[in-house]
Amino acid sequence: MFFCSDSLVALFKMGVIMFLKKSLSVLFLMVVTSLASANSVPTNWFATDNSSLLFSSSSTSVQLGIFDGVTDNLVTTVTLAPYVPATLDWDSSLLSGVASNFKVASYFNNVWNAPSLVLTPFGLIDTYVLNFGGFGPNSQFVLAHDIQPVPLPSAVWMFGAGLVGLLSSVGRKKRISANVVTA
Repeated sequence: MFFCSDSLVALFKMGVIMFLKKSLSVLFLMVVTSLASANSVPTNWFATDNSSLLFSSSSTSVQLGIFDGVTDNLVTTVTLAPYVPATLDWDSSLLSGVASNFKVASYFNNVWNAPSLVLTPFGLIDTYVLNFGGFGPNSQFVLAHDIQPVPLPSAVWMFGAGLVGLLSSVGRKKRISANVVTA
């Protein structure tokens, strides 16, 4: 009877430990995925219409660069005057190839800077406020309408599901080998 109760306690402890390991790995994967999608600044964008409206709320002119989302080559630049809307025509021969995958950067201090923060104004569809340079006297805010971030590739979700499956199969193998040893 003593051997049986010790083996049951050991199996129970191992089961609890394996359950906790699986739960923590799934929880960790969920937290990392949600943090990455919620707090990350989108890098690649696509146009949702034939043209996009850009508007700078900075007190100085802002020079935006449109880069190819795959090769990171500069395609064109747009200079935005303070508080004056500008239209970017995605049907033009220059921009038609990058309308489905492009990056936006601001030229400041002789360097192209990616947005440090992206905000979604309430109630505005396909509209984002791009913040270049954080908050302060050198920050630049640009409102971009008719663009959307490129969605997270499905390969990332498949990798996550495979990782959870791999972790659960390792736990199952350990549990089976523990049952064989104690039996």
